[in-house]
Formats: sequence, structure tokens, C-alpha cells
Amino acid sequence: MILISRPTRSLALAAIVGLSGCGSPPGPSTSTPTTQTATHADAAACPADVGQQVSRLGGGRVAVQRFVAPDGAAACRLEVRGGPVVTITLDTAPQAYARLEREIVETGQVFGPRRMTPAPVHVGGLGLDASWFPGLQRVLTANSRALVSVGVLWSGQPVSRRKAAAVSVARTVIAGS
Repeated sequence: MILISRPTRSLALAAIVGLSGCGSPPGPSTSTPTTQTATHADAAACPADVGQQVSRLGGGRVAVQRFVAPDGAAACRLEVRGGPVVTITLDTAPQAYARLEREIVETGQVFGPRRMTPAPVHVGGLGLDASWFPGLQRVLTANSRALVSVGVLWSGQPVSRRKAAAVSVARTVIAGS
């Protein structure tokens, strides 16, 4: 039997746990505008009726910026001066539903004595399934063809209004994709 001192055991255990990663994702992903050529799917990510919907929410003219997310998904950002900033990502890669469920489960996991980010909150009646991610201020849903993410940043508005806006926009995008 090999005798190992308590501090050495603790260091070894900490190294093993640290290197294993526990199967968790590296952190929240963000989409940033790129200069890549827009694909035909961009129109689906940002249909005209969504622009009108965001305009009504913010009570002003909407500036629309279409882009390709770093993961290759079609995306757009709609912004009303002094109102909401809505970012939509439409990911048409295979197995949208499986990826949605994996994201919900992995984000809901707790590794440690306390939760570091709020757990996803189920949203009923939207796509095949949907959840609101409070820490990211976005709703994630899917239909049989695409994984749809809608984030809403809206300074001065309660979380309930930002969530309602994200769900409403996601419903419109899901219906059109």
C-alpha cells in the first residue's frame, strides 16, 4: 500500500477534476457580426414581419443588421433607438431538437454547492420545446428544421417584458422557418 499525504491527495484530486471538465460546455456562446457573405437563410432569420413586430415593441424605426454567426448560422440584430435590441440566430444544422434538449439539460446542471447561473425556465407552446435562459436573456426553441435563439436586451424594462418579447419574436421566426 502506498501512503500519500493528505495535501498531496487533495492536489491530485483537484488536478484530476480540473482537467476532466465534468462534461460542461466552455461557457455561454455569443454571436458577433462578421464580414462573411450572407446566406439565403438570412431572410428566414430576419423576416420582414419580425422587423415590424420589434418596431411596435420599441415604438420607433428599426435598424436591421444581418450577419453570419461564428458557428455559420444565419443571424440578424434588430435595434430600436432607446428601445429593445433583439438578436436572432437561426441554426439549420442537423438535429436541432437534440441540440436544444442538450443545451437545456447542460445549462440546468449544478456542479458545486450553489448554482452559478440561473436555471433555464420552460416555455410552453413554443416550437417542439423551448426554454428561457435568464442569465443570457434569451429564449431557445426548435422546430423540425432549425434551432432558434432570440435574445432581447432592453434597458429599463422588467425581465418579464424582455422574456415576453423574446417569446413573441421566436414564435414568429419558428412559424416562418
